[in-house]
Amino acid sequence: MSTPARAHLLPVAAIVSLLVLLLGATGLFTLSLTHTRAAAAVDRQNRLDAVRTTALETQVNFKTQVQEWKNILLRGHRPDDFARHLASFEQREAAVQAGLTSMKGQLAALNFTDTDVEALAAVHRTLGVDYRAALATWKREDPSGAFLVDAAVRGRDRQLGTDVDALAATAAKAAAHDVRVAAENAASLYAALRKAVFIIATLAVLAALWLVFLATRTARA
Repeated sequence: MSTPARAHLLPVAAIVSLLVLLLGATGLFTLSLTHTRAAAAVDRQNRLDAVRTTALETQVNFKTQVQEWKNILLRGHRPDDFARHLASFEQREAAVQAGLTSMKGQLAALNFTDTDVEALAAVHRTLGVDYRAALATWKREDPSGAFLVDAAVRGRDRQLGTDVDALAATAAKAAAHDVRVAAENAASLYAALRKAVFIIATLAVLAALWLVFLATRTARA
């Protein structure tokens, strides 16, 4: 094959090489992007699961705190029972505050702006003050004293319990929403990249066939 013939084939060969390289680069880019997005989705899901776990633990601690309040009034006539249930009440109260503090940081890291955990924690602290104020009025020698103490705060825990439940539900809904969005984005990305790979591969094949045709014609000349 003469030098002019080789010079005639070089541009086509260069195009074929470039398309092959572009196809390989597209494949690597696809793998890298898919890995990055999958890792980000898994990390967010893990953090949402952590929020949901914290919310559930806070739910349990608050419900146990309320139960210990009932135990104080039911069994608190004896000093040792009063001290034991009050200590458990305070332990659960602290656990609720710790859980809400943890959730505040977790939700902030996930860019949640529609859940005011600090306000919920403030309500819980106020409830604790009211519980203790009611206890201070308890006349243990009075058979109806426990009912009077309970009446002073009756129903105050219901809305707070509902709000804590709502936090857990919010985390669960966010997790489900993220899974759906991630699946939709993955499908859209796959379709776009598949189209790009198909176009580049088709061009590479056509260019290779054109190169073979030119080489064959040049060899016969």
